[in-house]
Amino acid sequence: MSKDDSLLQMTFGGHLEVLRRMLFRVLGVTLVLAIAIYCCKDYIFELLLAPKEYDFVTYRAIEQLAALLGMDFHFTPYHVELINTELSAQFMIHITSSCWLALLAASPYIVFELFAFIAPALYQHEKKYAVAVLIAVYLLFVVGVVMSYFIIFPIAF
Repeated sequence: MSKDDSLLQMTFGGHLEVLRRMLFRVLGVTLVLAIAIYCCKDYIFELLLAPKEYDFVTYRAIEQLAALLGMDFHFTPYHVELINTELSAQFMIHITSSCWLALLAASPYIVFELFAFIAPALYQHEKKYAVAVLIAVYLLFVVGVVMSYFIIFPIAF
């Protein structure tokens, strides 16, 4: 081990300090996003609960597909009314959904921070493959979220 290699090595406590700083940055970004999302809660809930409306884009796409296939199919207009059954339910739903949406919005930054923490331990060729795998996994995650919103969620309503 050369002198340069020994300067690049960290103690266990040094690694814990780097991990602690990374976790505080991730927590800070997530907290700021959660506060911003909570401040826009009316718009966010309108967007989140859009599939409950009968003219949601998925329903219109199904109607257009049926028309292309020569079928006369239309969703009948309906109304879904959401109610609270507990005293603090609405406030807690706003808080928890803000936190989850902030975590979702901060997920690219979280993945970047985790990779930046792990990357020094990888060889150069491992980093190249790790970046490709991370990008592929994250894109599949985004596809899953979009599919849940546009396909699974409307079916559940």
